[in-house]
Amino acid sequence: MNTDNKYNLLDEKLISVRLIDGSPTDLSLTEILLSLSTSDDIVSFSALQPHQQQSWYCFLVQLAAMAAARENGNKLPDTLPRWKEVLLKLSDGSESAWCLVVPDLKQPAFMQTPVIKGSLEDAGYKPGIEGPEDLDILITSKNHDVKAVRMRSPKIQHWIFSLINLQTMEGNFGRGNYGIVRMNGGFGNRPFIGYTKRIGFASRVRRDIEILLLNREAAVENYSDFGYSLLWVVPWDGGKNNGVPIQTCDPWFIEICRRIRFSENENSLESFRANSESKRVEAPEELFGVTGDPWTPIDSEKSKSLTLGDAGFSYELIQKILFKQGYRSPVSMNFKQDEKGGTHLICHGLVRGQGKTGGLHKRIIPVSVKAARALFQDTTLQVKLAKQSSTRVGMAQDAAQKVLRPAVALLQSNANSVKADAPKVQSWINLFNSAIDQRFFDSLWDSVSLDPNEARQQWAEILYMEAEKIYLEAERSVPIAQLRRYRTISAARALFYSRSRSVLEWPPAPELI
Repeated sequence: MNTDNKYNLLDEKLISVRLIDGSPTDLSLTEILLSLSTSDDIVSFSALQPHQQQSWYCFLVQLAAMAAARENGNKLPDTLPRWKEVLLKLSDGSESAWCLVVPDLKQPAFMQTPVIKGSLEDAGYKPGIEGPEDLDILITSKNHDVKAVRMRSPKIQHWIFSLINLQTMEGNFGRGNYGIVRMNGGFGNRPFIGYTKRIGFASRVRRDIEILLLNREAAVENYSDFGYSLLWVVPWDGGKNNGVPIQTCDPWFIEICRRIRFSENENSLESFRANSESKRVEAPEELFGVTGDPWTPIDSEKSKSLTLGDAGFSYELIQKILFKQGYRSPVSMNFKQDEKGGTHLICHGLVRGQGKTGGLHKRIIPVSVKAARALFQDTTLQVKLAKQSSTRVGMAQDAAQKVLRPAVALLQSNANSVKADAPKVQSWINLFNSAIDQRFFDSLWDSVSLDPNEARQQWAEILYMEAEKIYLEAERSVPIAQLRRYRTISAARALFYSRSRSVLEWPPAPELI
């Protein structure tokens, strides 16, 4: 190996982890992969930010799955030397491909393609990346639920995580800055959805590696079994006709979307970037992100990968994906036998758009034993649950629009109209929707053993109770003219309770003696 190369992920302990006993330690990439594949010792990664968790997780799973499938007989290596050996095979024997800083520009560096034209300046690379947060995918001029933080003294691992996040999750960002192929359009995103019995990081990694290996044969149908795996190893000058054809790639290839190169000056990293005239991965325009990504659902009606909206993983969206109502599930949602005793649905996604970052959405939904059996084993129960789920979505919408909205509108308008100021009324509807979102799946799982009528009554009661809470809070909070207060509240209450009975059929009418 060239001794001028620095920060070798295979050999150097560059990444800080927290172990199951609470102690911190630093590990190399090979040590991390060995630990994840054999134990639950690693609990978390100390420098990893919330919005980087998905890219790091996918990177590790794809890397390990390719190493096992291509170089180790579909088994994960069980020693450090073997891990290093198979990873070097994936990089075509190039050790520099695992080093963050490689002075020889004709050689690949970690997540950085070889520079074909002489110097960085000759090849169009320019400085200006001041820190890892500038390299990352966040629009750091805005604050949202992922806080933009300027790092005073970033460590190498901060650069590593930001680089992986950029190269495997970014979309279009101005002229010459193209996004990844694993999303629907330049302003889309790469949603992550999958099952796991145990929610610990290592358990999830092993589970998904196993799922990928079991589905390798189907995955290679549109790809190459021994195609390009690590796209930073392949030279790229950024020209129009210099992309890697997607069909020549391994199905789990780790892509890069930007021309980046690091150097070091007085023990301080410098990062350079260059524009490109086309995407790194050459794919048909009509592909729309349908790449066989192990974690992203497909909109089956439009034949496009799911783009997560600002609402995130709402119960309406998730139930459609769960019951394949207009969506095809990714392989990460394939059932494993040990999950029949209950599992979890993990959802993760960073919403982005043109010049903005919409927010980080993460959700974990426990799936009960009864629900797991209905979803994965009993077709009759699955059909029943899907029908009940769809019915419940409709009932929730009716409760919001036909019961709560007109009642709150009367309060807002001093009993003059059921069509009062929409934004003000909507804030109360949003509170109701949030409450229902939190109760939807637990209630749905509980309904597995109920007959349709009992299930409907169970859900109607929940909708009524949550709507009543919101209505009564609105009654206390909405400003009402004092002279009209009694009349307004009387009218709104009468409307709320009469609509509850007519729309939800709850509360039930008292029995006559």
